Amino acid sequence: MSKRNFEVRFGVKSADSRRSTIWRIWTPRQSKSDVYITAELMSASLKVSLHEGGTFQVSFNQEFVSKLNAGSGFSQKSRHIDRWTRTSNICQGVTLALRIFVPSSELRVLPLDDVSTKPIQWVEAAPVGRGVEFDIFLYEAKVEIGSWSCKDSNIPKMLRKHKLPNGETLAVVYHEPPVTQVHISAIESLKAQVAKVPPTYPQSEAIKPRRNMRLIAGMTERDDSRVLIEIAADTIFKCAE
Repeated sequence: MSKRNFEVRFGVKSADSRRSTIWRIWTPRQSKSDVYITAELMSASLKVSLHEGGTFQVSFNQEFVSKLNAGSGFSQKSRHIDRWTRTSNICQGVTLALRIFVPSSELRVLPLDDVSTKPIQWVEAAPVGRGVEFDIFLYEAKVEIGSWSCKDSNIPKMLRKHKLPNGETLAVVYHEPPVTQVHISAIESLKAQVAKVPPTYPQSEAIKPRRNMRLIAGMTERDDSRVLIEIAADTIFKCAE
């Protein structure tokens, strides 16, 4: 029996078959209204947890942290990359919990190793200079929100929504914002961190850079929502085939 009460799998794909990783959002079958997010090419190492009690976090799993510390020369003391407390940052009763941003420049032809028969909701890639942003909202039962369905690429469209056991609604919408200097700065910051990595890093058991590898640059928006920017490994590393 599945341990998940709700699950949606989604990604971005271009007409020439370049794509993002496959992202997954799910809730447990238990009565709790926790929400979890992982990605196909990072699920063994990274998970976002939106806990019902209001604690949100982006975390590595402990096994990954142990391997990273042992093989790369880094010292990752905590598996938590970021932790923050939920607020009604959009309006009363509405929380924009997380943004996942996929710039069209970062799409690549990737092997589809996923053997699951569960459907994937593919969203068409944005024009050059833009990306697809998936916004994950949590809002209270008393809040009435429209369908978010229109032809304007700058206005959010509904991907999926789901009513949680506590009466709130989880909604995933998407739109096509431009790549801004703030996004570029977050990517450049990740590049700067990688530049400090010792030469032994590519031999680490934790990460071996490959062309199909995906990386995440993180940032915080002015509304206090977190943004995960999906990046192709060859944007950062000189990758092996």
